[in-house]
Amino acid sequence: MSETMGAPGRTERAMCQKHVEQLLSTAPGVIGVLVCSIDGFEVASRLRPPLTAERLSAMTSSQLALCEALCGETGVGPCRNVVIEAEAGRLLMLSVPAQRRRMLLTVLCEHDSVLGSVLWAARSCAQDIGRRLDDRL
Repeated sequence: MSETMGAPGRTERAMCQKHVEQLLSTAPGVIGVLVCSIDGFEVASRLRPPLTAERLSAMTSSQLALCEALCGETGVGPCRNVVIEAEAGRLLMLSVPAQRRRMLLTVLCEHDSVLGSVLWAARSCAQDIGRRLDDRL
């Protein structure tokens, strides 16, 4: 997968922010969304305090890198997503499928949300962002 060097521009950031807002407004149980670069820098987000986009971006990047290495070592194929279930909620981390620039999507949801619905909405959001990024080639 090729990656364009440099930080995302204003147009890409605005497009990602629009998708963040749309996911928050349409997916029941979603309480926070982050789009970040593969190297752990925020592109767009809406998160509840005290969580910061800077810290979550760095952790998302590290977690997905670890999972990709684990999947490679075990031979199960490329990592599609990571789901963390905790006592008070869930975190979903996905790669944004784009040839132009690799990005990551993190979705936080309530513990009683329907995991399948949130995962479907998150995958759709990631695919939409990826298509929009590639359309800009």
